[in-house]
Amino acid sequence: MSEEVVTPAVQSMRDEVVARASSERLHVQSEPGEAFDYDGPPALPREAREGIFGDYLSLMGPTTEAADSYHFVVFSVLLGVILRKRLYVYHAREVYPNIYCVLVGPTGIGRKDTTQSRGWKVLNALFAQGGGSAGSMPEIIPGVGSTEGLLALDGAGKTVILAESEFLSLMNKAKQDSVSTLVPKLTSLWDCPPMETLKTKHNPVTCIDPFLSIISGTAAWLKKALIERDVGGGFANRFLFVCGQPKPPIGFPPKPDTKRFSELITRLNTIRSCADELHRQGHGELTVPPATKRIFESYYERYYVRCSNETLGANLIARIQTYLWKFCLLFAACDLSAEIRPEHIDRAIIIADFLERSMLYVFHGFGGDPIQADEAELLRYLRGKGQVSNRDVYSGLHWSAAKLGAVAKPLVAANLVKLENKKGLNGRAVQYLKVLF
Repeated sequence: MSEEVVTPAVQSMRDEVVARASSERLHVQSEPGEAFDYDGPPALPREAREGIFGDYLSLMGPTTEAADSYHFVVFSVLLGVILRKRLYVYHAREVYPNIYCVLVGPTGIGRKDTTQSRGWKVLNALFAQGGGSAGSMPEIIPGVGSTEGLLALDGAGKTVILAESEFLSLMNKAKQDSVSTLVPKLTSLWDCPPMETLKTKHNPVTCIDPFLSIISGTAAWLKKALIERDVGGGFANRFLFVCGQPKPPIGFPPKPDTKRFSELITRLNTIRSCADELHRQGHGELTVPPATKRIFESYYERYYVRCSNETLGANLIARIQTYLWKFCLLFAACDLSAEIRPEHIDRAIIIADFLERSMLYVFHGFGGDPIQADEAELLRYLRGKGQVSNRDVYSGLHWSAAKLGAVAKPLVAANLVKLENKKGLNGRAVQYLKVLF
């Protein structure tokens, strides 16, 4: 095994973290790949509550009704943008800690936006401290309508978080010819390429070492609005779909504890400084020792079997192995380690299993339910026609009025389809349907 190179500056920052980790470390007991119940979302594993992740969850969790799984993935996004492209791990290619994720849950009471706002508060406080080669505050874009919306990445070493409030609106833009280049660019940027060119209406711009993370939300009826082609493509499966049930109601949510918040910022600054030091010393690539490789090989044999069949589920989880390495990188960075140790990959496997279960739960039964198949057919038809009358649907889909009423009702309730009454040529009211997503 190659010897890990540790500079004195890194070692001095590491001592306290290693001591703390030794008292907090939890033994991995979960067995990935086990069958699970689709009656409810998978529970966030206790391995997600270790170390600084647990500190963040215990700090922010009581301040909102949002599920802890949302806080976990938001904090993971924050850690990724703090590290940026300073650190990476090689697995078939350079893997960086950027994350594309969708928080799936009830509208309003799910508190998805509130969860994100807690994360932005941490980022603002951290980058207000500055220090060393900390760089500038990552730019948070509250939505993007075209490739030109990504111009914040223009230049060298820019870090951007795309905070798209509704994932379905992003998918809807992907279907529009006028922004047809948006999704290919977002797909390419997931790989953190050394350079990306964005073509605009005026002049192309060049992004050197761009770093993009995406965090979005959607309601639990996500799968009603998507068709199999949307999910089966190479864009949707770059996202982590994280589900969770809201906590019991909190009439007057408390503020995050000031002292613990300050301690969290200090620890994050230590992690950032360590990453800076490793990068400056030319050790930005975290090494993978043989013991860690053997653990992954054992996991990969089981994972490979699950990905080998021609199913939608297999397509959905096709990039979970890459996210496993992203979380390995995050866990190692939090321990101020220049290598991915066995305890890091043990923990990452449990997180990857949770993420896999969450994605399969969100899309459970997708495309297999006859009623859902009818809903998907109606949405496809409306997207191709725009606003159409009931009679057009009767003739276009060869449906009866009763069937159209039954299929359209849940789509209207979910705010996916809008019904409008207009006067026809004979003065009588004619009902029209219009797709909203």
